[in-house]
Amino acid sequence: MISSAMIRTRYLAGLIPVFFFFCGCSDDFDLAARHAKGGAHKMALASYEAYLAKHPTGTKAAAAHYEIGVLLSRDNKKGAALLSFKKALEAGHPADKVRSALHNLLGDIASPNLEATRAVLNQVRGVNEDFTEYAEVQLLRIKNLEITALSLVSAARENLNRMQFDQARENLGKARTLVPGISLPGIGELQKEISAGEPAYAHEQNLKGVSYVFNRTRTFARGPGFKVAEYDNYKKLEREDADRRKELHDAIQNKALGNNDLERKQNEATPGRRYQDLLNRKFALKFTATLPEYELNRRGYEISGRYEAKPCYFLELKLPVIEIEETRAATLLSAKTPVQVEIVFNVFSQNISRNLGKEVLAIGCEIISARASLDGTTVYFSKKQ
Repeated sequence: MISSAMIRTRYLAGLIPVFFFFCGCSDDFDLAARHAKGGAHKMALASYEAYLAKHPTGTKAAAAHYEIGVLLSRDNKKGAALLSFKKALEAGHPADKVRSALHNLLGDIASPNLEATRAVLNQVRGVNEDFTEYAEVQLLRIKNLEITALSLVSAARENLNRMQFDQARENLGKARTLVPGISLPGIGELQKEISAGEPAYAHEQNLKGVSYVFNRTRTFARGPGFKVAEYDNYKKLEREDADRRKELHDAIQNKALGNNDLERKQNEATPGRRYQDLLNRKFALKFTATLPEYELNRRGYEISGRYEAKPCYFLELKLPVIEIEETRAATLLSAKTPVQVEIVFNVFSQNISRNLGKEVLAIGCEIISARASLDGTTVYFSKKQ
């Protein structure tokens, strides 16, 4: 008959192997080796690091640093791998194995930050001949990449001088991609010039293609130096503005237009011909906007809003904040300085109401480009806003 003491002994004997299996028969280093062999590289890396945390100068510390370097190099973290190989060599790992690992690292150092990689290479270049050779090859490669990137920045400058904004932006993008993490001189300023120059150039080009400019900023005051000829010219230009507005208004209403009876009769049959011709043209409009309240938190004036400036009906204008120093803003306000606005637009028909079942159409203006100026500061409209 089996006693209760014998049962307890057998029970405990069965637990002992399980206990040792889970609690320490093999240390973190051996566990890491099994993880690495099984392809669980992240778990292996964590176990090697756990071993080094417990045994920084242990008998297997050099091998642990080496294995960490191997795992990091497989993960393409070559800068960190270099430092691990350096620690392995300094901890006494065989130089021939470290040399072999360095040869496996040869090739481009793929890194999201080449400046940090360059710092690592400079840190390890004096360890021994193997590290020096490897570091100098890689440093030369990075230097050549930097030279190529700088040539792309120069090409972008030439593109900008020729008003080739897309090409300039493309070359800057290539330069940044080529040397991630490395600060290239002048690239920030060049990007700002592209951002400022592109809408300015586009607006000037649009102005060259307008068929008529509506100028709402004309003023003429009688007084000393009054000249009849200048006044007559002022009135003539105002009448031209009125005639063009009427022409657009009639076209929007889709009425028959023509210079004589024959043309009017022809247009009555096909009223869309003249109407469509006007819609395909570009026009420009100049007007002034009252200076709004100064915004302290934005250090400037927000002039975006809805305007009614003939010939446009309810013009929606979106522009960046005009940045002006607060001290200067007070002077502008006291002088009642207006904001000068200039837009290039296409025309479309805008239904504003119905009167007894009949549509009432007005001239709508689709902004192509625009700019606003105040005290020497100019901002530009962008459809990307």
